[in-house]
Amino acid sequence: MPCRGRRDDTVVDPTLEVVTPDTLGRKGLVGRRLGGRAGRRVGIAAGLIGVALLVLGTLGFARASDRHDAASRADTQRRSSQAVERRAVDARSAITQALTALRDNVLNVTKASDDLRKAQNALTDAFNHAIDLANGGDTGGAQAAFAAQSAAIAALDAKLAAAQQALLQSEQRLDQLRMAEHG
Repeated sequence: MPCRGRRDDTVVDPTLEVVTPDTLGRKGLVGRRLGGRAGRRVGIAAGLIGVALLVLGTLGFARASDRHDAASRADTQRRSSQAVERRAVDARSAITQALTALRDNVLNVTKASDDLRKAQNALTDAFNHAIDLANGGDTGGAQAAFAAQSAAIAALDAKLAAAQQALLQSEQRLDQLRMAEHG
């Protein structure tokens, strides 16, 4: 039974054997440092665990920083790609408009060329008719036919000017198309 209220140096052993400071020294219990080698090992292990946690925390922070940098680069590349895509769509639209305008101008050049060819053929036919009249002895009819050719020549000049204008517009549209392609 444990003793209550005793204030001397006597310690009660659970086997009810009385143990005094003298008997503690003989049993090797007095003078021994608490912890000893085991305490030192626990301290070293705790220190190593602390260092390991510090290293892992630093590596985790570095990895997080690398991931943030990679995400930032990816975001920058995404925005840059979107800007390039918008410029490409705008350029495509400009190219489409320039191609449509160029096609219209080429059609105008083709029409003007056909009109010019028809006017030239009509003039050639009129000259051939005037020559036939002169060769047949009708000089008055030939002179009248040649005089009428001045109106045909004026019409031919107007058709030539229209063809040249259409060609100039086509060249301008082609330049616009080249500029749209190169953005």
